[in-house]
Formats: sequence, C-alpha cells, structure tokens
Amino acid sequence: MGDRLFSFLIPTLGIVAFSSYAWFTLMPDNHSFMVGFPWVYLVQLGFWSGVLWAIAKLWLPRKETEKVGLKWLGGGLDWVIFCWVGTLCLSLVLSEFTQITFQYSIINFAYIGILYGLQHSLGDRPKPLLKEPLVIAQGILCWAFIATSLVLWVKDTVLPELQRIESLKAIGIDATYNLSAITLRNWATFGHPNYVAGFLLLAVPLLASLAIAAKSWVRWFGVSGFVLGLIDFYSTNSRGGWLGLLVALVAIAVLLLKKSSLPKRWISLGSLGSITVLLIWAVQNDRLRRTFTGLFSLGQQGGEFAYRWITAYTGWHMGWSKPIAGNGLGSVMMLYQEFRPHWAGLEAEILFQLHSTPVQIWAELGLCGIATLTLGLLLLSKMWWRLLAADVWQKIDPADQVLIFGLGAGAIGYGVLALTDYQLDVLAIAGFLVLNIALLSTLHHRYVTQTERMKPIFQPLALMMIAMTLVGSLIWLIPFNQAYAYSEKGFQALRDENLEAFATDLTQAHFKAPWQPYYAYQLGWTLGELTITNANDPAVQRDLNEQAILWFQQAIAVSPNYEFGQSNLGWLTLSTTPTAATKYFSRAAELMPARPMIMNGLGQSWLKQGDREKGIEAIALEFVRSPDIATSPQWQNPEWEPYYFDILQRTDQIFTELIEQTSPENKTLQQWLHQNRGALRWYIGNDPQALTDFQAANHPIGELVIALESNTPDAWQKDLTPKQIDYLENSINQKEKWALAIAAWLYPNEAETYLTTAWQTTDQSQTDPVVKNLVSTLRNSSSLRDWLRIQQSVRPRRIKRIGFNVTSRHLGGNQPSDFGFFFENIPVMYFFNNMFTTLRYEPELDKALEIYRQPLLDLEAKVVPEIDP
Repeated sequence: MGDRLFSFLIPTLGIVAFSSYAWFTLMPDNHSFMVGFPWVYLVQLGFWSGVLWAIAKLWLPRKETEKVGLKWLGGGLDWVIFCWVGTLCLSLVLSEFTQITFQYSIINFAYIGILYGLQHSLGDRPKPLLKEPLVIAQGILCWAFIATSLVLWVKDTVLPELQRIESLKAIGIDATYNLSAITLRNWATFGHPNYVAGFLLLAVPLLASLAIAAKSWVRWFGVSGFVLGLIDFYSTNSRGGWLGLLVALVAIAVLLLKKSSLPKRWISLGSLGSITVLLIWAVQNDRLRRTFTGLFSLGQQGGEFAYRWITAYTGWHMGWSKPIAGNGLGSVMMLYQEFRPHWAGLEAEILFQLHSTPVQIWAELGLCGIATLTLGLLLLSKMWWRLLAADVWQKIDPADQVLIFGLGAGAIGYGVLALTDYQLDVLAIAGFLVLNIALLSTLHHRYVTQTERMKPIFQPLALMMIAMTLVGSLIWLIPFNQAYAYSEKGFQALRDENLEAFATDLTQAHFKAPWQPYYAYQLGWTLGELTITNANDPAVQRDLNEQAILWFQQAIAVSPNYEFGQSNLGWLTLSTTPTAATKYFSRAAELMPARPMIMNGLGQSWLKQGDREKGIEAIALEFVRSPDIATSPQWQNPEWEPYYFDILQRTDQIFTELIEQTSPENKTLQQWLHQNRGALRWYIGNDPQALTDFQAANHPIGELVIALESNTPDAWQKDLTPKQIDYLENSINQKEKWALAIAAWLYPNEAETYLTTAWQTTDQSQTDPVVKNLVSTLRNSSSLRDWLRIQQSVRPRRIKRIGFNVTSRHLGGNQPSDFGFFFENIPVMYFFNNMFTTLRYEPELDKALEIYRQPLLDLEAKVVPEIDP
C-alpha cells in the first residue's frame, strides 16, 4: 500500500512543480504577476511541490534494491552549497530587514533542494540525457515559450504600433517601427526584452542540441525551435544578449575545431559566417552601434549607460556599508535611494534590483556572497572542462557530447549577459540554470567520478535540519499569505467604492505583515487622495488627512529610505504643520533631489514659516532643474504676486552662476543653461538678453520666436531672414510640433488643422476639446507670447509613480500620483517643450546644484513617526 502511494505521490509532486514552472514561463508578464494575487500562491505551490518531490526522490526508495540518501553533486559543488547556505544565514542575522531577507532566503533553500532532487533523478538511468523525459519536456517548453513570445509580441506590440504609424502617415507625419525603443522590443512573456534574451541564451543551445542529436519528431522539433528562437532573439534587440551570443559562438567554434569530427573547413566557414552576420547586425543596428561609443563614456552618456553606471555605483556603496555578508537578500528595494548618488538626476529613480548579477550579490551578500559565487563558477567550469579532456571525451556518448557543447554555449552566453543584467529573480531563468547545473553534475558523475552518497550516520541530522527549515517556512508563510488575501479583498472593496471595507482589510493586511510597507503606503495614499477629492466636508477632510498622515508614518517607520513617503507626507502636512513639512521635504530632497516638485514643496514650507529667503531659493532651484514648471500660469495668481518676480530673478542669477562655473569642455551643459535661461527671459519679455542666450546656445527656435514677436500674422516675413523662413517652412512640412503651433498663429484661419496635427503627435486622446480651447485662446491673443502665457490653456498635472506596484514587488493596489500638483501651460509644455527642457542626466549640473540645495535642508532633527499600535 505504501509503495503504491509513493509511486503515485512522487510523480504527482513532480508534475505539479513542473507545471507551475511552465506556467510562469508562458504566462504573459509573469515576472510582475508572480507577486500578484492569486499567482503568488501558485509560485509557493510550485516550490513546495518541487522540494517535497526532491525529498521523496532522495529518501524514499521505489525498489528494495535502490540505495537511499542524499547523492552529492560532486566536483566540490557541495562545499559551495554549504558556503552559500552559511552566507544566507549570516546575512539573515545581520540584515536590517530580517523578514524580507528570510522571504528571499527560503526561495534559495528551495532551489538547492530541487537541484539535489534533479541530480538524483537524472542519474537513475544510464541512457543519454537528451533522451530523458525531463530534458525533452524542457525542450518542448522552450519551443512553446518562443512561439508564445512571438505571437504575443506581434499581437500586443507590433500590430498596434503599425496601426499608430498608419494613422500618423494619414495626417502627413512620417514614422517607422523603431526596434530600439524599449516599448517596441519583444517583452513577452517575462515583461522585459533582456529577460527574454536571457532565457533564449539558455533555450536556443538546448534546442540546437535536440536538433543535432535527437531522433524522429524531437529532432524536427528542435530544428524549428532553433530557427524561431533566433528570430525571437532578434526581436529583443538586447545588447547584453547580443554580446553573450557572440562570445558563446566564438567559444563553441574554437571547441568544435578541436573536438568535432566534422571537416574543419566547414566548421570554420560556418563559424565565420555566423560571427559575420552578428557583427553586421551590430553595425546596422542603431542601439547596438551606440553600445561601442558609450562603453568609453564611464557613465557620462545618458540613457541606459547612465542607468547601469548609477546602479553599479549604488550597489558598490551598498555592499561597502556591510562588506562581510551584505545587507541581506531583498534589501535593494529598501535601501536603494539611500545609497543612490545625488548626481544621478532623474535616471534610475527607484529599483528592486541592480541590473548586474555581481553587483547585486555584492550589495546583498557582500564578500561572502561574491567569494561563494566565484568559487561555484570556477568549479562548474572545471567540471565542464574535465569532460572535454581527451581521456574522458572518447568515452562519452555522442548525444551527451552534443549536450556538453549546448550546456557550455548556454553557460558562456548567459554568463556574459549576467554581467550587465540581474535575472535570478525570474523563475523560468533560475529554474533553467538549476536544471543545467544538475545536468552537468550528472554528466560529471557518469564519465569522470563515481557517485557518492551521504553516510547513513549523517542522514537523520540532515532530515532534521530540512524538517526544521520546512516548518519554519510554513509558519512564516501563514501570516504572509493572510496579508495577501486581506489586501486582495481590500483592493476589490476599493474598486467597489467601499472605503470602510478597504481600510479594514488593508489594516488587517498591515498587521499580518507589518514588515511590508506596501499596505501602509497604499492606505496612506488612498486616504490622502480622498482628502483632495472630498473637499466639501471640512470635518471629513480633516479626519482623512490625519489618517493618511498616520499611515504614511507607519510606512516610513518600516521603509525610511523611500522618497515617495517623505515627499507626500510633506504635501499632507504643508497646510497644517509646515515645520514638519520642511523636515519631510528635506529628507525627500536628500534622497531624490532632482525629482520635480520636491524643492517647490520645500520652498512653500519655508515661506509658510516666514523664511522668505529660503523659500525663494528653493523654488528658484526647482525652476532651474525643471524649467517648464516656471511657465505654469499658477504663478500669476494673486497669492504668488509678492514672490514670483523675485523667484524668477533668483533663477536667472543661478543660471548665470552655473554658466560661469561649468567647464567649457561640457558644451552640452553650457548650451542647455543658455537655452533655458534664454527661454525664461523670453517668456517674461526680456527679448534682447534672451536673444543673446539663444545665439550662445545655437538655438534657432528661440531666435525665431523672438523675431516673430514683433510681427502680426499678415506681415510675419518682413523681419525674418531667408534662412529663418526656410527653417520654419521645412519644420512645418516635417510636422514639427513647435512649427505647427507657430503656423497656427501665423495662419489663424487654418489654426484648428495645424493644432490638431500638432496635438495628435503628442497625445491622441481628447483632441477636440483641447484643440478648440487652444484655437479660442489664440484668436483672443495679441501676440505669440501672449498666447503662450494665457491662463486659460491649462490643465492640472500630478506626477505619476509609474511602476510603484512592480518595484514594491506587490500587485493589486492603485498606481499613486504625487499630492503636489501644478497647472500645465499646454502650448508651452506640449508644443514648445524643446525650449524649456529638463535634463534627465547631467552629473556636473546636479553636483553644482547640491551646493545650493544643502543649506536649505532641515535634517538636524528628522521627524520620528509616532506609531499607534
């Protein structure tokens, strides 16, 4: 009876585990949804099933003659596993965020258990590993992933973008599909192109191995999967993936020349042709071509290079703060902004991983983690290289020889990508790596060393430790899962507009998992949002505001290094306790100094306390860093009349000082400073000095609007040079937004047509009401500048916290927007946004502004949240 039960239970657990793994390989956007309800429970089911399956495989014999007990991985890897477990335990003890570190640590323990179970299972039979059902199932899953990835990408990304391009062409705007844009590259199914490329670097070699060594239908399955996989890989347009593929191809080509029985000429020609194709792809691809120029900029180039430079810098300082065992797994999302440099500007504002595997390991596990990882990679490389030795190679089955090449290609390619990206939190990729390690260990046992097992005397101790770990994990998971269930009920109640049930359920979720700041942040933001929208009842508004402040304080007590909570608490306390608001805004500015509206809020808090000088200085710094905010018509309201002129004057002075301080070699920053100082001077009517700035910045648009300012629409050409006329007409023909807006001013009868086209290039929603309002204000304005400054062409703007849920590793709640808002000047913000520009990344600028900013911060006595149990 017991044997029949186990013979049913063991494969059932394996099927459940693999099915869960397959689902989180094929499920769209699975890397995000794996932390959402109810999928988080399926993740747990998969891990629990996999661990129990592994335990059953290791210690429950199916036959009387079968040996039981733990089978060692061999090659010294078991010592690496021991060191890794020790590192995790030490890091857990030293971590500031014990609960979060424990959460990620038990996932690592589960992978370790599954690794031993896989190695034990694969070593049961002597047949070639490519014929093992598990390996064939993984190949089928890879094929299914590739097919699903291509279908989803074409359906959800390519076809809608092609329709958008056709709609733009219909109004005369030329556009093409841009595979360099991250939103247009193949994201399916993991949610990011680099994840897709990472999985394919492991999948394509396996499919190639099946195509070469498998028989019958499996071979053709491998051939078709290999071809489709290369197409899928191309659609990701991943630079790290391309580099990994190139290095893997070169390495395998060299090995084939030494080991393969195929004619050397054909191997050489095939390898040379493949490498040439990859290099041609790199040269012709704008994104890959920029890679070579950006490699030598050391983070001075913006975009993705700056992104990775910032994360590497942050990770280094995180690790150096606790160099022995790091800050603990999962600590990056809690500490990132504390260690993020102030010169990072607007790049890489908030992350939960550092986009480099070595950097991530260093930050979270310190020297112990790096040493263990390095030792593990060296021992795996030694095991693989030992299989290639002449005395061993001749004994290896031809099918296993092909698999050895496939494992090597996948490891080399993915290893290169791992230097520039961190993907071990992707279930499909981590699971694939565990399988490959198990395959390599099995091959090593089969052809190099004999299998060794744990001595019987140690088995009870090992089982006891495993049992204690499982029980501890289960005890920890109970409140964790209860919190998820309560939060899902609460968010559903909120969608049903049942505020009382939402608050009750989210409160329960918070008390079940108080170490998780997400629930408190969602409660604080939602109640604060109601404070804004429920302005008719002062008593209710005051009560909601007090509750929102309390919940934000609860969240900050758990997560004090997150600017979101600090700045929004500043806005909530600004009207009632400006001294507290000053402290919150100061902490927010310390964490994220360049984020729009923080210095604005800080300046308002100083003004409310009666410190005019600091208030004006702070808002002037806001105008310097985000010049478009200075054009908001709200500054023309009566309450700002005593300050606005002085703020603009101080802004001009800071621009002037920055121009004098900026290195002459930094022409980009010099031009930006002149352009934006000139734009503000033009905006307030100081045309002579504005013209000087525009000329220094080589900014023809600015020179053009000044030349047009003194003209009427019926005589606009008389003061323009032929060069300016040609420039304007060519820009109109090319459907440039600013040129179309000027054309609307110059040809009032055709204004609606021009403005409709201009608006559709920016935002295709709500075209009619916006355009009609713009046409109406245009016809009532006496000059171009008057039209751009008129107060009627406005709409409120609040900066959204895009990705708040994903970066919190929890789904279900609202996507917050900052409580601080301003009114956008529509024609300036959308048509002339190339005059008032914001630099996302310019270290020299932010280093200079830090000197102005520091004296304004009140950081001597940080606000200590009062926690109401």
